[in-house]
Amino acid sequence: MASKCVVPNCTSLSKDGANTGVSWHKMPKDDELLQLWIKNIPRENWTPTKWSQICSLHFHEDSFTYDSQDLRRDSGQVKKRRLKKGSVPTVFPSCPSYLSKVPIKKRSEAASSVNRRKSDEERLEAANRNFLKSDVVHDFEELLAKLKKEHLPTSSYLLKREEDLLVMGFEDSPSAEELKFAVTIREDLSFTLTYKGMVVPASQARHLIQNKVATVSSVLNVTAWLNNYPRAQNDQNKNFLQTLASHLQEYMKQNELDEDQEIKLGFLAEQLRVQLAGTKKFARRYSPSLLACAMLWKCTSTSLYKQIVEQGVLSLPSVSHLTHMSTSLSMSTGLTDTTLKYLKARLASLGDFERIVMLQIDEMYTIRRLEFYGGKLFGYQKDGASKTLLVFMISSVCGKYQDVLAMYPTSRLTSTDLMNYFSLIIPALHSIGFCAIGTSVDSYTANRKFYNELCQGKLQVSIPHPCDPTQLMFLIIDSVHNLKNVYNNWLARRMFICPPFQGSEMGSPEFKHLEQLHELEEGKPVKMAYRLTKKSFTQLAFKRRVSSFSMPYSMNQP
Repeated sequence: MASKCVVPNCTSLSKDGANTGVSWHKMPKDDELLQLWIKNIPRENWTPTKWSQICSLHFHEDSFTYDSQDLRRDSGQVKKRRLKKGSVPTVFPSCPSYLSKVPIKKRSEAASSVNRRKSDEERLEAANRNFLKSDVVHDFEELLAKLKKEHLPTSSYLLKREEDLLVMGFEDSPSAEELKFAVTIREDLSFTLTYKGMVVPASQARHLIQNKVATVSSVLNVTAWLNNYPRAQNDQNKNFLQTLASHLQEYMKQNELDEDQEIKLGFLAEQLRVQLAGTKKFARRYSPSLLACAMLWKCTSTSLYKQIVEQGVLSLPSVSHLTHMSTSLSMSTGLTDTTLKYLKARLASLGDFERIVMLQIDEMYTIRRLEFYGGKLFGYQKDGASKTLLVFMISSVCGKYQDVLAMYPTSRLTSTDLMNYFSLIIPALHSIGFCAIGTSVDSYTANRKFYNELCQGKLQVSIPHPCDPTQLMFLIIDSVHNLKNVYNNWLARRMFICPPFQGSEMGSPEFKHLEQLHELEEGKPVKMAYRLTKKSFTQLAFKRRVSSFSMPYSMNQP
């Protein structure tokens, strides 16, 4: 009995297959593939049976494989033809054309990204081998012949003398008085470098050329290097300092240091960073800790501090800079004219978003010390020796801009002091053009009381802006300080007493649970707590982690 193709309007019959070269194929057994066939065959509400068949006219030629190369195509007979795995009917000549799909021809393996990359690498490697082979010189004559074919830098010339070869560079025109540099190459391929009549040590160019000339490119490279010799020498020194600073910072991160070592190495790292900034105005930026330390040194002995700064023994803020900082905040006048001019100059270089800032208030603890010098008593505040530096800073919310406004010594910080300083600084910033959208303090008692007074007795997230009541000013508690308090209590009590959460008891986790987990997983290749190390059980490790969260405040030297 002849079978009919399941495709609508198809006239193929199974009994004619041997004469027409048409093969017949049953529905696939794989459910997922069967659903694709049903979806592609243009029949509505149709379910195939076990006798349903489809002819080969509805598949592209790429969908078939043949069991033999002896296909006898001339006679129209196919010895044996099978569908490839995953083939789907897409050709329906007896139906509207939009139902048929043109197969996407797969790229050959040679056109794949991996093979293209491999081909490019082989081509580049071959070009590199050819270049290196042509670049090598074996004797003086070969070097001369190859240099004549090269393009030397502008205002550079090649001169062959009786016993040597000169590559000369001139400032503007080739005259003896204006000779800028020269590379003298002798017949044994040894060389001498000179710059404006002075011999340049060959060791300085060791990264470009060895004891003797071995390649043409080494001569061209050292020629270009001599043409920019002063700048290259400065860049080399700067690169060395940058490498040294980065290695020092990496060492501090990867090693567990005690407090004394961390202070010393941190000071050394900052000295390198300041040295790299150069002496350009506004280029040097000092950390709050260095500013506080420098202020104490100056108060101890102003003459000695001046001598250290003038001789350049250390990179420190100038005396006038420290004086401006220590007196920049006054209860009667607010920020001084010098500070206001400096802030206006910085504001001019900022974009609109960078002018949106947070006012940050922090305290730095210092050694209690009184100094009497020049008829004045230093370090004396409110009937006692000052032990705290109250620091006012601003940082851009949408940028990297940061600045220290003032550092004011105090013996006992109160909320009244904070309120007075706040009422002076905010209007000054607003008049300059900064938009202070909030203030940030830690959870110290005076700071909490200061926030309470700002909110008129009831703590809130924000208050109306003092200079623009239509805007809000947000009151923020430093999250890092809160996290540190939680962690310190965790280390001290060795357990958490958790309050109920949504009606469920949370239990009381203990510190020993972490230690037990660490001991249980120590040495195993797969861990649940893979970042739990012995360093995690020390307060020093947390201190280092906090330093990565906190914002490095700095000050531009005017």
